[in-house]
Amino acid sequence: MPRCSRRISAALIAPTLACTSPTVVAEDGSTDSDATDANTSSSSVEIADTAIDESTSATASSDEASSADTSTAGLVGTCPDGHVMTDYAGKVTIRISIDGTGPYDFIVDTGAPVTVIDPSVLEVVGQGALSIDVAGETLPAPSVQSYPVSSSFPGVSGILGMDVLGHRVIHFDYPRGRFWLAEEIVEGDLQACTHLEGDPSTVPLSPYAGYLFTTGRVEARDGWFLLDTGASLGAITESTWAALRREAPRPAMQGFYTQAIIGTFWADLTALGSITVGEREVASVFSRTIPDDELPHPDDDALPLLGLLPSGYLHHFLLVVDIDGGAMRLDRAAADDAREPPYFFPFGLATETSTVPPLRVGQVLAGSAAADAGVGLGDEIVAVGGQSFAAIPAGSRAWALGSFAEGDAIAVTRRRELRRRPRRTRSAAAAVARADTAHASRSGPIALRSGQPHSAIARSSSWARRSSTATTPADPPSARPTASAGRRAAPAYRGRAP
Repeated sequence: MPRCSRRISAALIAPTLACTSPTVVAEDGSTDSDATDANTSSSSVEIADTAIDESTSATASSDEASSADTSTAGLVGTCPDGHVMTDYAGKVTIRISIDGTGPYDFIVDTGAPVTVIDPSVLEVVGQGALSIDVAGETLPAPSVQSYPVSSSFPGVSGILGMDVLGHRVIHFDYPRGRFWLAEEIVEGDLQACTHLEGDPSTVPLSPYAGYLFTTGRVEARDGWFLLDTGASLGAITESTWAALRREAPRPAMQGFYTQAIIGTFWADLTALGSITVGEREVASVFSRTIPDDELPHPDDDALPLLGLLPSGYLHHFLLVVDIDGGAMRLDRAAADDAREPPYFFPFGLATETSTVPPLRVGQVLAGSAAADAGVGLGDEIVAVGGQSFAAIPAGSRAWALGSFAEGDAIAVTRRRELRRRPRRTRSAAAAVARADTAHASRSGPIALRSGQPHSAIARSSSWARRSSTATTPADPPSARPTASAGRRAAPAYRGRAP
């Protein structure tokens, strides 16, 4: 039977971009999502159980085959089975072999211009040109870089960059958890994937400085996105974030310490009303901020860089990346409501921008559990959940001041310096430190309740909402969210965006 195929061109498809109000937020640790609407804090993305028909359709007529060059109508094929891809903290991970050794688990990262390999693997395979077996194909890796990937992601041996995969058409079937490579986009096969809507949107993809860019919109602002399947958490530029806050004021949590190859910086954690690429919108995407000059971007005075296009957006689709053809194809999962569910529930306090003790409160959101408990600016955070706050890694402290389950309660021990009024019999009193602990105060540790979903960051008025859920003490996250509880930041290594 003839194989009906059609190469997707890079012609611009004019997007219809919907402008939505910022309703927002966070990432669902039980899946690999990032956010939600303030009025639907208990919502979740539900993908209906859909039978995947991978059987070949009836024999195509010669007329149907000839019409495939101009229309998708009549195209027949088989939805590719692909190879297993797993989620590691929001990052696509596949199993590969190198020069006959392995197998090894590698992250597939469109935001990585070069491939990096853990030193422990390089000791086995050696330096120099390598051959990598991935998704049933053997691809050359003329040069790779050494980076201790396993120290950031235990069990992961490297990061597969676009220097190896860039001349193949890459398919990320997030809804099914499958991955495959091809020489071209075979539209008939993709249309046979019944677990998808079957109404794809194709947009131009522009390589620049080793990175991949496409245009889109954050809420009502147009600009460039850096395509990054290795970004667990979205990132928008500080100038974009400032403009969004002017257009639709909303709070954000500050004090998120970020370490990446591009630099070390302090970020705000916030939520975006929507991200739209082509005609495909996803609402309530969880994101951090990033300094404007930290990311590469096309030399385009007409459109600004908005930030990264992260897995929180991408995992709603079968994503096809055709670098040589200059195109990116998105087809949403059937029954997907294109909305990110909540995953992070903050207590409403954040630290000052310091990584060394004393670690003091630099922000308290009005109406939050922290504000209700009387936490004040300048209070020193001594312990969280019985663990020394200073002992928690700097990049994980902000995550410790929240929970990944609504209604959790965590004991926070603070220390406040008070000044007493001078008495006649004494000189002006010196500052006296008081610690709110079980043995040094009447009230004991403050029990902060994760009553507000992070979606509340979308609207100031939402911070008045409180949870009625019964709470029990919960240990704070010891690190950024794990694969089963949310997402962690991408590792810092040479040659990629965070």
